[in-house]
Amino acid sequence: MLTDNNEQASANCVILSRHDYGDDSLIFNAFSADYGKLDFIKKGAKKVNKKRHSSTIDLFNVYEVSFKLRDEGLIANASFELIDTFQGVAKNYRAFEFCSQIAKFISLNTDIYIPLPGTFNCFTNILNYLQNVIETQSLPIEIIENQLIIALNATFKLTFLYENGLLPDYLDTNEEKSDKKYRQLLEVIQAGENGFIKFPKIKTSGWKQLNSWSENLCNYNNLKSVTA
Repeated sequence: MLTDNNEQASANCVILSRHDYGDDSLIFNAFSADYGKLDFIKKGAKKVNKKRHSSTIDLFNVYEVSFKLRDEGLIANASFELIDTFQGVAKNYRAFEFCSQIAKFISLNTDIYIPLPGTFNCFTNILNYLQNVIETQSLPIEIIENQLIIALNATFKLTFLYENGLLPDYLDTNEEKSDKKYRQLLEVIQAGENGFIKFPKIKTSGWKQLNSWSENLCNYNNLKSVTA
C-alpha cells in the first residue's frame, strides 16, 4: 500500500511487544484498528526509562499515537498518549501468557496499513475482560486458567478468520444446518465485539471443540500458529 510520507495520521494502538535497538532506543510493535500493524522506534527511550525507573510505553497499554505515514521501515518521531491500561492481566501468569501469545499471533499474521477493526476490538476486549475478572476475583483461578482462556482463544481466532474471509462458505452439507452453525459462530464473534457482556451458552466440551476447530482452520489457511 503506497502512502503519502508527509501525511499525518492518528490511531489508537495496543502495544504488542517492545525490543531494544542500539544503545538507547526502543522498538514498539503495535496494532491498530485502522492501520493494522505498525512498528515504531523511539530514540533515547531507554535513557528516559532508566531515569524514571519505569517504562513510559508499556505492553498491552492502548495509546493514541500521532505519526507520519511511510511505506516501509520503522516509524520515528511518533507521540504517544495513554488511553487505557491493561497491566492487571500480569497478575495472573496464565492470563498474561495467553495475551502474549495472541499478541504474537497478531504480529505474525497481520500487515502494515491493513485495517482489522474487529480483530483490534476483540483483542482489547479480551484484555479488559481478563483484567476485570482477575482484579474483582469474580471467577475462580482454575476457571480463568482453563475454561475461560479456551473460550477467549476460540472467540479471537474465529474473529480473525471471519474478518479476513477465511471461514468456509458452508459448515454442513445440509444448508439449514449450515446456516444454524453460522449463526452460532456469528454469536460468538459478536460477543467478542461487544466486550463479552453476554457469553454464548456453550458447554465446556463445546468450547473445546470450537477452539480445536478454529486452530485447525488457522493451520489450514497457513497462518503462523502460536499455542494458547
